[in-house]
Amino acid sequence: MHLPFAAPNVMAGNLHSVYREDRVLTGGLWDHLATLPSLVPPGPIAMLGLAAGTVPQIMASHYPCGHCTRGGRNVVHGWELDPAVVEAGRLYLGMHELEQRGELVVHIGDALAPTACVPGGFSGIIVDLFAGGRLLPQLTKASPGALYVGEHRKTWEDLRSRLAPGNGARLIANLGQAPPTIPGVRWQEEAYTTLRAYEALEAAFDGEVSLLTVQSNTLALTGPLPNPEEWPGPLPEGLQHLAADGLWARDVYPLQKVVVNLSLW
Repeated sequence: MHLPFAAPNVMAGNLHSVYREDRVLTGGLWDHLATLPSLVPPGPIAMLGLAAGTVPQIMASHYPCGHCTRGGRNVVHGWELDPAVVEAGRLYLGMHELEQRGELVVHIGDALAPTACVPGGFSGIIVDLFAGGRLLPQLTKASPGALYVGEHRKTWEDLRSRLAPGNGARLIANLGQAPPTIPGVRWQEEAYTTLRAYEALEAAFDGEVSLLTVQSNTLALTGPLPNPEEWPGPLPEGLQHLAADGLWARDVYPLQKVVVNLSLW
């Protein structure tokens, strides 16, 4: 019997990686983040918030030659701030094998630093940046009383500048807790944080942001709204079941339709 190895971030206090010896899929949002190669041109992909390498493991198992750049797959450049997490990924979660095969390049450092880039830009960027179970504040819209209300939009604009020029490059992000869909249910503070991040991201990408709710999380995808031929069209056979969770959609975030309690901002 093979049990999943779940890697918590001791410093942050949240679960960030899952590894099973007998199967690569997790049944969680990591599987959806790993579908990005189906929506972008061939080229290097950034994983901002690498943790112990769950998403690159899924990608390496499902994207052979169809998205070739080196070694038969998209090369993932992953940034992780905590070296202890990287070491755990290498020792226990199979990340070292990905590095040996040339499918993953690990960078220990700040994923939001200007140095987190590659020449020519990325074909896709995956953003999964949390600390203490909360989305990094640099990714959320500044509060109304902030001195510089465009600060967090600028963070997303900086990330946009790291995408390869031309058509097709996209960014996918885990924005955290999705709001409840039942009217009258009390909104938790984390859901308002997700709204602020979505608004900042949408402003930085000129309104071209689609949303997908996966379990209790909101995922955001930049670029044109995928049509049915694009989603789930090109998904590998092993990932096509993810389309059952729904299609990418525009302007569906429920918090846009309610009066926001500004005391939570």
